[in-house]
Amino acid sequence: MARNVLSYVGKTRTELLTLANAGLAALVNPNIRSWQFDFRDRGKRLGFEYSLNIVYDTAGAALATPFVLTIYENANLATAIASLQAFITANPTYFASGVQHQIADDANKLRKYSVAMIYNTTGGASANWNRI
Repeated sequence: MARNVLSYVGKTRTELLTLANAGLAALVNPNIRSWQFDFRDRGKRLGFEYSLNIVYDTAGAALATPFVLTIYENANLATAIASLQAFITANPTYFASGVQHQIADDANKLRKYSVAMIYNTTGGASANWNRI
């Protein structure tokens, strides 16, 4: 059982979600070992960069539905977290990973918070999530 890495980078939240969710949908029997979400401001000329890295192996059970990345953003962390909490509360049977958040704070821009979570609509997908 070999370990594999998925890495995605997008200039927008939508671009990262599109790339990452297409990659996650292609995994048939992943056993996710770790994940890292990063969001940073590369300056006025380059703009924002969103990235996701997932380490997994293929020893997991076959999934009926794929894992999905979701990201909530706001200028206020409490609002971004509240949006994510509302999603979790509205979907109590979903499997939800831990939450990761990033802050972009530049003296010339407004502060921006990004909160990310990976979930699966099948609650039993927790068997495919074995963080190391």
